[in-house]
Amino acid sequence: MVKWTKEKDGSFTYDFTDFDKWVQFNKDLGIGDKIVIYSIAPWHNSFTYWENGKLVKERFTVGSKRYNEVWTDFFTAMVKHLDEKGWFDDAYVGIDERGLSETALNLLDTIKNKDGKTLKTAGAMDNLTGGDHPKLARRIDDLNVGDTVVQNNPEVFQQLLKDRNALGLKTTLYSCTGHIPGNFSLSAPAENYWSILFAYKNGTTGFLRWAYDAWVEDPLRDTSHSSFEAGDCFLIFPDEKNVANPTAKSSIRLEKMAQGVRDVNKLMLMTEEFPQLQADVDALLNSFDTRYESKGYYLTDSGKQEIAKDMNTVHDGIAKITEKYLALKGTGVNRDKLLQAIENAKPLLSEKDLYTVESFTAFEAAYQEAEKALKDANSTQEDLDKAANALINAQKALVKVDKDPSAPNENPSDKPSVDHSDDVGTGDYTNLTVAFTVLGISAIGGYILYRKRKAMTNQE
Repeated sequence: MVKWTKEKDGSFTYDFTDFDKWVQFNKDLGIGDKIVIYSIAPWHNSFTYWENGKLVKERFTVGSKRYNEVWTDFFTAMVKHLDEKGWFDDAYVGIDERGLSETALNLLDTIKNKDGKTLKTAGAMDNLTGGDHPKLARRIDDLNVGDTVVQNNPEVFQQLLKDRNALGLKTTLYSCTGHIPGNFSLSAPAENYWSILFAYKNGTTGFLRWAYDAWVEDPLRDTSHSSFEAGDCFLIFPDEKNVANPTAKSSIRLEKMAQGVRDVNKLMLMTEEFPQLQADVDALLNSFDTRYESKGYYLTDSGKQEIAKDMNTVHDGIAKITEKYLALKGTGVNRDKLLQAIENAKPLLSEKDLYTVESFTAFEAAYQEAEKALKDANSTQEDLDKAANALINAQKALVKVDKDPSAPNENPSDKPSVDHSDDVGTGDYTNLTVAFTVLGISAIGGYILYRKRKAMTNQE
């Protein structure tokens, strides 16, 4: 978007007109808070410029004198322009997998703006173990790691994530051609939901999907591509050609990603407010697989069935965690004790035949009263504690039918994991509203992100 022109004396001039229009257009839409400038390491390893009215591609060698001189000249002009527009803090130099090099990063570190700052970097990596990759992965400000890397080297990735978090750097996962599960036209809808949940499961701040709208010739009728899986290059569809008011159309893939983003944000917000729910969330995230049966570029029918089953389980699990969240919200009272008592007692409901009618009838009644008190938004702290104690005592009083009723009850269920029977009421809690906020989705430029209140993620 920046037009380079080589003058007669061999120097370059740079026209930022198109660049400025594009950035401003996105900022006017409210999505231009991150500007990624591609690239100091293009795939064709060439400077591209106009000379005497012709477009020229001049090959370069990374680290050569010519390489250093030309890129230093361009980025010096770019930094000055970004300062003038007030966009410097929003800007990142983007580097794809193939072009990441210490030479490029070192060159960028020599170019400073009016405040002595250097340009931030955004990069993608599909290898964390070879050559300089481990060191480079800790220098990129905003790093996107292929989700296949996490599948193959989970321990290496977790160490990288720990190191980057300590440095205050952002880390996301990405998916593209060749990745399974995938986000292609022939991928199962559940695979797209899985991509978002997998990124969250691994502790990242978001998910990158290339690309948003790089359409083939007639995507409404044929999404196949000469080099990539069908649908790999876009998540939305254009309108019919030559219509008066064209409107883009979303894909099932994008909508399933959006569902994943909403669910992840929901889990984040609920656990932020009630940290005691984190154990439930962790168990839920550990319930689905990292890999599924595949053949060639896609999951097999069996693999698609398994991933759909797992994602349905996740969806149901989120609903159960939400019920706990709403119970905790209540009217500002503490429901932990009652929740624990109900959780301990619930497995015994299916063992009715093991206990005397009298003791089990009393236990069932106490359980029903406990659930009623838990769901009642008007329950006071005294009501909740009373119901919890009654259920705990009824559970202790259960008598098995095959033993002497006068003998001490040795039922293992007498020993709940947390015994609050001697607790006093704890009603000193701040009243909280029942409603929670579900954050949205940003996909322009291919980024699909979730965000924490205290650690805002990137958008592009």
